[in-house]
Amino acid sequence: MVSRETCGEASVSRWYQWSVRVLDARLALRHGKPSEALGLSAEVTRSDAPRTYVLQSELIAVEALLALGRVDEAHDRLDAVADRVRPGPMTGTWGEFLRLRGRVNAALGHATQAYHDFGQSVSVFELLGERYQAGLSYLELGRLAATAGARSRAARYLVDATAIFEALNAAPDLAEARAAAEAAPSGAVGGFVGVQMDGDDAIVRRIVDGSAVPELLAREGATALLEACDAQAAGFIFCGNWKR
Repeated sequence: MVSRETCGEASVSRWYQWSVRVLDARLALRHGKPSEALGLSAEVTRSDAPRTYVLQSELIAVEALLALGRVDEAHDRLDAVADRVRPGPMTGTWGEFLRLRGRVNAALGHATQAYHDFGQSVSVFELLGERYQAGLSYLELGRLAATAGARSRAARYLVDATAIFEALNAAPDLAEARAAAEAAPSGAVGGFVGVQMDGDDAIVRRIVDGSAVPELLAREGATALLEACDAQAAGFIFCGNWKR
């Protein structure tokens, strides 16, 4: 007869096993080995690992496919997991999903959608207090703005990313942020990113996505107005206090 203690130990061992596999996949991706990361994530996805780890491995696979230049596959893979990633209750997984969706949209040439995905990802991580993750999303915003020729916005976002990475002593990410700032075209002076016919649709989608969480909706509503008007600041009333 198997004791309750034995079952508990087996459960903990299983949890540890798959958490290590997911970590190995992330490290492989970080070290520039996307094929290895893809293989490790597939191992977790095909297993009986807890759903949380399966979902994390799916997102790692999307990032690995992007690193390998397999954009269409990354898009299809992200679409396949979209129904399993919910914004409420708000989690870091939702913020990561938004950032990946932004990267996929950017790779497909959908700059406006990518811009709003990255922006909402920043909002999620800042509300959660996850500064490092917010810094990664600011970095993506800065790169996108620089590519689109929006020099002032690119500089602002890259300054934000740099400040976060400096405070956290995240040396590799700090180097990336500084390199992105140096690579930004110095002659571009545009203020908009990805002005397209479907720009209004992207703003609406951003607000709809944010509506799942009251705190996020308040922030995203003000941000959408700011972006639509290309303003410098926006104010809104939330819980009886003015927020900026």
